[in-house]
Amino acid sequence: GHLLIAVACLVDVFISDRPWRVIHAIHAIIFGGVFGIFSFFYFLAGGTNYYFEPFVYHIIDWAHPLRTLLVIGGVTVFLVIFHSFFFLLYRMRLVCSKQYKVRKEMARDGSRKQGEEKSEALLDNYQTRGELEC
Repeated sequence: GHLLIAVACLVDVFISDRPWRVIHAIHAIIFGGVFGIFSFFYFLAGGTNYYFEPFVYHIIDWAHPLRTLLVIGGVTVFLVIFHSFFFLLYRMRLVCSKQYKVRKEMARDGSRKQGEEKSEALLDNYQTRGELEC
């Protein structure tokens, strides 16, 4: 499940034209904060998981607040780093796209020049033979 989503996200960075901004890492920070607050209130309200244990995930057990805060903070930092990685991939896509467009433009200009040169050569050939009168 998670690997397939990660691969889809990597492919999406390269085939979509959606811009990435570093400031959008704020979404990961907000997500970490909101989830931390939610899990804390869930713990205080006596919420349980599927096995009636007083936490949603074992690693986020508010009976051990220091560990839980470290995990939430660490995951939030990891998400920011992960977002930065995707931003770098986005920048790589821009560089590749720019190089492709430059080469495509050069190839088009080169073929246009060749076409113009052929047209001029044909015109000169007709004029020297006297077949073309203007």
